[in-house]
Amino acid sequence: TAQAKEAVYKALKESEEVEPEHQAEIAGLLYDDLDSVSTFRAADYAGAFGIWKTDDVEDRVIARLAEERLPNKREVLILVLEQFNTEKAARAIATRLTDFFDKDKAFESLRRMGEGAETVFLDYLKDKQPQTRTQAAQILGMSGTEKSLPVLDQLAKTDRSSDVRK
Repeated sequence: TAQAKEAVYKALKESEEVEPEHQAEIAGLLYDDLDSVSTFRAADYAGAFGIWKTDDVEDRVIARLAEERLPNKREVLILVLEQFNTEKAARAIATRLTDFFDKDKAFESLRRMGEGAETVFLDYLKDKQPQTRTQAAQILGMSGTEKSLPVLDQLAKTDRSSDVRK
């Protein structure tokens, strides 16, 4: 039942210790259950991935995000990748910044990833779209490190869009 699955996700999310001999198996089971997860249960589901993640499953989730056509499923995938908190996951999430349905969710996930997404946002400061550059600058201003300051300072002086320069 849905309630039983939700309880399992919550228990996996709250696991104190990962059992390495079961990590790949549990990550695979979580991935296999992806189609049955609604956006209402996504937080505990994604949180379980944050504990039981593996590189192999991260690659599978990234591939699935690139192929997924349904916005509500992409939302779940974005939340899952946020929990991986790797540069590779951040790059995959960032590909959704230009999608009308996903851009706000992607922006928020990357913002929550903080410093882990900094390199990705430095790249997006060069995007063709002023809105994307503005979002990237806002995130770097909130969660970037000292490494971002010279780039942001230069952008504020020279970007062709007045919105970005703000």
